[in-house]
Amino acid sequence: MNKEKLYRLFGSTEVSWNERLALHLSDSVVDIGCGTGNVLAKVDAEVHVGLDITRQKLISNKGGKAEFVFGDACTLPFQSRCFDVVMTRQAVSHIWKLDECLSEMRRVSKRIFYVEDSNLLNPVVLAGLLFRFGPQWLFSKSRVYRGDSLAEFGKREDVHSVFWWRRKLGKVEVLGRRRFANPLLDWLWRFFGPDAILRMEVN
Repeated sequence: MNKEKLYRLFGSTEVSWNERLALHLSDSVVDIGCGTGNVLAKVDAEVHVGLDITRQKLISNKGGKAEFVFGDACTLPFQSRCFDVVMTRQAVSHIWKLDECLSEMRRVSKRIFYVEDSNLLNPVVLAGLLFRFGPQWLFSKSRVYRGDSLAEFGKREDVHSVFWWRRKLGKVEVLGRRRFANPLLDWLWRFFGPDAILRMEVN
């Protein structure tokens, strides 16, 4: 049985990007570590901007009407509070100076700050990391190199859990890519699903 059949069996529906980001059609959104911009192509907003440190990914963009900027997430080339929504997906685990990155994302956000990355508490994610890096990775507090194009920038992979992110960001709402009809299943999916997804309102 494939994943979609399982999702239907348990009464699951996918949550749209605009709903996850609490995004209005008149809003401006920036995707930090946007890669090829495939997520921006699925977002309905007035202004779309994507930033990435890998020029090759920016060249092969799939973001439609989005504007793409080359830059570092730790020193964002934007004015303070210039975007309604600031998002990052599957990027923060590659960022070495994470505190600086999060501080910069908060700085440029007017309203919503959204983080999505792999969830260390998910057994599939954990098994994949152990397979790639060996059991010593589990007991090591140091970050580990990832064998992809980001290695040239000296970046490393550092995957965390939903609970770690809640401690790091403070008062946040834990989301899920999917919504389940069963409340218990919905709660379990949010905390132990493959992605740690959190949304915070910026004051």
